[in-house]
Amino acid sequence: MRNSAPILLNGGYRDDVGIMGIAANDLSLCRNFEPAAQGGIVKTGDFERFDGQPAPSRAGKPSDATARRALIQTVPGEGRILGLGFYAGAVIAVRNVIGNSSCTMYRSTPTGWQAIKTMLPPNGYYRFAVGNFYAGSNTLTLYGVSGTHQAFAWDGTTFIYLHTGNPQFIAIF
Repeated sequence: MRNSAPILLNGGYRDDVGIMGIAANDLSLCRNFEPAAQGGIVKTGDFERFDGQPAPSRAGKPSDATARRALIQTVPGEGRILGLGFYAGAVIAVRNVIGNSSCTMYRSTPTGWQAIKTMLPPNGYYRFAVGNFYAGSNTLTLYGVSGTHQAFAWDGTTFIYLHTGNPQFIAIF
């Protein structure tokens, strides 16, 4: 029979000291746990497939959840996800097309991933920020950079390039 005992992990996650400087109740490596806002460590929430369709975990019956889960698609393309953002209640994702000749920017919808902009230069690291430079009540715009081409803006309808170099970072204050 296997013996077990609880271990109190209330010190937190430490990556600022060497292995000899970590207290008995601190973590230096962990999986499925994260630092808690109040200190200590908490188990991460469950992960679930996502593409904008109804969440499988919210289905009433296990068979309904399994059916919903089977409908959820990955972001189309190949390779890693090049960037994620949030805009107007949707998740924005960028991924290379098959063959890596370009990439496409998608948004999550109730029917799955929908392309916003195709033929973007491939292999960037896409970062996003939402801002309102027009002082209107409905003029929030998604701004993005990738390090591989000009910055861009998308207002939910129109995608435009901005007159910039190839910025890697974006911040709106």
